[in-house]
Amino acid sequence: MAIHIMLDLETMGTRPSAPVLQIGMVAWDSATGEAKEARWNILLASACAEGAIMEARTTLWWLGAAGPSAQEAILQAQTKASPVSVALDGVDRFVEQCASLRTDLFVWGNSAMLDNALLEETYRRMGREPPWGFRSNMCYRTLKNCFPGIKAPPAPADAVYHDALHDARYQMEHLKLLLQRAQLDPAVVLPTR
Repeated sequence: MAIHIMLDLETMGTRPSAPVLQIGMVAWDSATGEAKEARWNILLASACAEGAIMEARTTLWWLGAAGPSAQEAILQAQTKASPVSVALDGVDRFVEQCASLRTDLFVWGNSAMLDNALLEETYRRMGREPPWGFRSNMCYRTLKNCFPGIKAPPAPADAVYHDALHDARYQMEHLKLLLQRAQLDPAVVLPTR
């Protein structure tokens, strides 16, 4: 039995010092199929006040190449955002609830050096530790590159690109396919067709 959590962040940079704007998490119990999800929006001013450093290249990307729907989603998210500490409290509760009775917890990010590393550094800037150990960190990008023939399902019609929760949902669906078809998780039942 394992709990897999797909983590996705929207940030103002690609280095661990970057401010996190949004955290999306989708948890999936590979034994029961149960799934939970959550999203936290973080005030950019709060992240910067806690020592995060915006990167000009990423800021310019958000202003241009990200596209109007992503820009709108991030601007709307800022109107409902919380200080960093409140968001991290929510992440702590979410992970604790998801992993309460399981020994195998895997936290997947879309890069060995991005999502998990940025969130862990955000915790440390706040004088805290993330609610999972370093052995739980997994790289979704590495796994999907090891199995290029297992394609991601089409994105839902209502998906908002660069919304952390929407991206985490999409990545979790692909992760499930990867684990099932590659038979990497014995608790996963292979689909019958």
